[in-house]
Amino acid sequence: MNSIKKINKENERKWSNTMETTLVEMWQQRPCIFDVSSKEFHDRVKSDKAWREIADTLDLPGKFGAISC
Repeated sequence: MNSIKKINKENERKWSNTMETTLVEMWQQRPCIFDVSSKEFHDRVKSDKAWREIADTLDLPGKFGAISC
């Protein structure tokens, strides 16, 4: 029974081509997320804010912005 619930949860949110394109475009516009040579990359407040903006635009769960590498 749990596996059925898990499968249903995974299928609740499908990424469209538009969502993928939006994610990539927004990510590219925010070097604080990916450009390690940038001072902004080391600014946790800026990178968290950038991820929150992306998550809000794509209507993703709040914890998406808390993802770190």
